[in-house]
Amino acid sequence: MKTLRPICFLVFFSYVQCQTLQRSLLAAALRHINSPNYLQENLRDIARIMVAQFLQKLTYEEVQTIVEELVDLAEKCKILKAHESLSECSHQLMTTFLEHICNNQGKADKQKFSDCCNINNKARLKCFLLYKKDDADYSDIFQIPNPEQICEMDKVNQVSVKERYIYETSQKHPFLYGPTILTMSACYETAIQSCCQEENKTECFQIKLEPIRKYVREISLRHHHLCEIGIKFNHKVAKAVELVLLTKKQPKADFSEIARLAVDIKNLHQTCCEGDVVACVLGRS
Repeated sequence: MKTLRPICFLVFFSYVQCQTLQRSLLAAALRHINSPNYLQENLRDIARIMVAQFLQKLTYEEVQTIVEELVDLAEKCKILKAHESLSECSHQLMTTFLEHICNNQGKADKQKFSDCCNINNKARLKCFLLYKKDDADYSDIFQIPNPEQICEMDKVNQVSVKERYIYETSQKHPFLYGPTILTMSACYETAIQSCCQEENKTECFQIKLEPIRKYVREISLRHHHLCEIGIKFNHKVAKAVELVLLTKKQPKADFSEIARLAVDIKNLHQTCCEGDVVACVLGRS
């Protein structure tokens, strides 16, 4: 499964020209992905993505509360017994999360999930997924009404700029894959810290944040399209779409290798589309 790390990078970065992101921001993203303690360092953010993408109507504070409740279980994924696997642990986390929603009638009613809670786990997950709504009219990932204010926020760290960005992006783009959100949050945080050192902060924000905004919007549309195919029809159809795209992108490559890669990517798409952010981040189905 180690080979899936490059595949993850291919899936999340190859379909939009990465040159649109400044070199420094892309370098920050690469450091983020290649960190040896990637899962351990991002458990809260991973839980935050999952909660915000499924419970899109919750406030930032409400999401934070549920995140803290899930982190204890997520921590157990770092200490596995011999017979356990990360995929099993992440599945348990997802099941517990859905049960948490259904056991909290207020949250279930607020999101109109009551009908989903009356069916079994496998069908329940698909029911939850059908309620996800991508905001196609969303133009700005994170509003910056006052550059001085956001720089002060970042400086005193009362509300983490990165955490807020993850919440906003996950809520507005519920089909955007977890690794993409984590990577872009690293780019975003780097841009904010850099611009806060500049005299003309407003201009710096416009220059550095626009490529991130554009990239997220474009890749979110692609992820949404693939997930919609898989959820409404079949992930085998998504595999066929992926095979066509890969063949066009690498016309001289060996077809058997392209076919194998298409299967790996299809499995990864399926995992990510089902909202299992832990497994998606790990690149495991």
